[in-house]
Amino acid sequence: MIKDVGDATHAAKMQEMGFPQDGIEELRKARAEITQHVKPQLLTRYQRVSSSYERTVVPVVGDLCTGCLTKVPTSFRYEKNAVMTCENCGRILYFI
Repeated sequence: MIKDVGDATHAAKMQEMGFPQDGIEELRKARAEITQHVKPQLLTRYQRVSSSYERTVVPVVGDLCTGCLTKVPTSFRYEKNAVMTCENCGRILYFI
């Protein structure tokens, strides 16, 4: 939402459709607070990937990364408490 409001054209269209654009400062404060609890290397990875793609974190559906539709290795499902990234596009993955 923060990124969307930063784009004036997109924000104007959303406002026109009836989606309020207020509360962004609260979101920025919450984001700043949350980033205090994230490991620096993970935050750097997220920022690097978000500069290349609109959606940085994507689900894995049917063993496919929904960002680039590349098959994700089966072994990824068995990594406990690990942040997994797509070997092809680099997006951060979550499994549903």
